Amino acid sequence: MAATNGKLRLVLRSKRVLVRTENYESSGVTSNSLTAWNGQVFSTRRRVMVYDYVYDERQKQALEGVRELATKMGLVLEVTDLSRRSALRRILRLGT
Repeated sequence: MAATNGKLRLVLRSKRVLVRTENYESSGVTSNSLTAWNGQVFSTRRRVMVYDYVYDERQKQALEGVRELATKMGLVLEVTDLSRRSALRRILRLGT
């Protein structure tokens, strides 16, 4: 947690949890596509994985406390979740 220029900043790291996995078949190509052979369209099997980002109890308490503090002091709260940022964005953020 840091306060600069009228902003209160909190950095957290959530845990990525698999919520659901869905399998389906797709034939989303046309007959003149490169994946079609001799006029036949081939179907492909695809999988969609849905994730959720959750905080543990200690992080939830810290977030609520910082929210209350920011509203009492009239500061803008900026919450950053490191788990949702890519490695490149984290490196660039440290450099600036």
